[in-house]
Amino acid sequence: MKRWGTKRILYSLTAVLALVLAAGYLWGQAKGGAPIYAADQPAGKAPGASADAGAAKPAAASGSAAAHPQPASAPPKLALPDEAGFRVIAESSQLKLWVDEKTGHFKAESKQTGQVWRSYPDPAYWPKETITGNWRNNLMSPVMLEYIDASNAKSQAKIVSWLEDKGTLEGFQTTATGFKAVYNFTGTQFRIPVEVRLKDDYVETVVRDPEIQEGKLSLLNLKLFPLFGAEPYQEGEEGYIVIPDGSGALIRFKPNLINDKSFYRANVYGPDSAFFNEQTDRNPLRLPVFGLKAGKQAFVGVMVSGEEYGKLFAAPGGAFGQYNWVTPEWQYRTKYFQSTSKKGETGFFTYSKERFGVKERAARYYLLDSGAADYTAMASKYRAYLMQEKGLKPLAAKGSQVPFYVDLIGADIKKGLLWDKYLQGTTTDEAAQLIQDLTAKGIRNMTVNYAGWQDGGYSSYGGLFPVDSRLGGNEGMKRFIEFAHSQQIKVNLTANYTLNSNGSDGFWPILDGIRDLAGTVLEYENPANREMTTLVSPKRTEELVVRDLKQYQALGADGIYFNEGIGQYLNSDYNSRYAATAMRCLKASARFCKRREKRSAASVSRMRTSTHGIKSDIFTG
Repeated sequence: MKRWGTKRILYSLTAVLALVLAAGYLWGQAKGGAPIYAADQPAGKAPGASADAGAAKPAAASGSAAAHPQPASAPPKLALPDEAGFRVIAESSQLKLWVDEKTGHFKAESKQTGQVWRSYPDPAYWPKETITGNWRNNLMSPVMLEYIDASNAKSQAKIVSWLEDKGTLEGFQTTATGFKAVYNFTGTQFRIPVEVRLKDDYVETVVRDPEIQEGKLSLLNLKLFPLFGAEPYQEGEEGYIVIPDGSGALIRFKPNLINDKSFYRANVYGPDSAFFNEQTDRNPLRLPVFGLKAGKQAFVGVMVSGEEYGKLFAAPGGAFGQYNWVTPEWQYRTKYFQSTSKKGETGFFTYSKERFGVKERAARYYLLDSGAADYTAMASKYRAYLMQEKGLKPLAAKGSQVPFYVDLIGADIKKGLLWDKYLQGTTTDEAAQLIQDLTAKGIRNMTVNYAGWQDGGYSSYGGLFPVDSRLGGNEGMKRFIEFAHSQQIKVNLTANYTLNSNGSDGFWPILDGIRDLAGTVLEYENPANREMTTLVSPKRTEELVVRDLKQYQALGADGIYFNEGIGQYLNSDYNSRYAATAMRCLKASARFCKRREKRSAASVSRMRTSTHGIKSDIFTG
């Protein structure tokens, strides 16, 4: 009897549950449910709107500035912005800036051609987007960021978008050239103040660093308007992403038939040795520039402020959705290895506590005319930017002959078991004879870069002067340079101040070596022989270079050809004697250049560095 009573109870409960579920389903059908994404919405109906709701009226275009910031808006729906709600808030001679005050998303429109560049995915292709979950929200969001809970030792870095975090837009205010607003992440409690500025042929996006607010979580990095100008692959249409990988590379649009999830991510100005760096076979990123072309439309982007704490992130179609996109990734904290032993062999990875800070982080997007929307036009626009705003000057041609660069090696050392062997290459007298032979053959437009002239030769770092006596000494080098000048040939002396292998210049690794955030003295490993050499603190390097300028001048050298180090690496230093951030190193380098230019009239007139065969002024990337 008890067994049959139990079954009756179970049957009764099942029947009641079925009735409740059926009633709930019928009630939901009567009320009507709102789809999560705009692409899921039936045609003609806005997300969450009732069937008889009236159509939204377009806002009147206006360029007037708001008198006061607007209060925080309600969290927007998980959808692309409604383009009917955009209004014009600024104009330049070539462009119009449209903005959606609910999300801060914007459009830049060419007055001449009517072409439009959006800060969000092109809605014409959004219905075909198949990516779901958090990354679908990321693609639609004006801001996505990565953070960590520093109070939890086991916490892992997480990515969240403003839309996913039910964010609100606060203090929206138009300005003379655009607008300002604060993206409030209500869940994670981050507040990111931004600004968008419109000028003649570009739009600039800005993060105002000093005003960023963090709650209990720590900001690692953020991407602002990451999908600006993004476009999917279209059959028969040329498209590509431009990245400054070495001398430059193109990531061409193509159908993702093999489900490839590869993407590009690299530090501007290369890795910072004070922190953890991924080991890749890619060329270092030397220029803070990027671009994207899709059909007749293109832009070239330039990181104009804060790029020393930036990365470049590029995602081909298929990596994260169907769109091809490229954007700066602004870094605020980064990973480093905290050693727990004297030798530094054991330890753990953690993140820097202090936030990297600059006045602002700005990315400028130059919008290219449809008649010149290609890689060449991007390069021309960037060259114009460097000349107009950075003072870069074109090299003047020296006659009609093609420039000819001669690299000479004075000497080097071959390591031995008991003693080292001195390998003599080219003495100063032999260098003069070589130049004479070349000029006799009609080669006139020459520049000589003389390396390995220091005591111990090419692989000896530290205490460069005087010139090795076995090569001719200071007097021999002076005579060679005078002879070269008589033939209208410039001579640069190659030098490396970033390493010290011999202890000269009063160098002590424990006192003068560059240190990472954990306090470990950093060393460079020569890939050829696995030999370790201490890296010199950047501020100490600056002192040594400035000290030696008079000696280069006394020899009559035309400049210093910096081999490795200066002009190629931008390292932070946590040595308490020479503490320097990457931003400080960049500014100090600029000051050194100005000091160099003031002395150039005397003799040391053109100190230059070379990266991948491209000549550029020192410390400009």
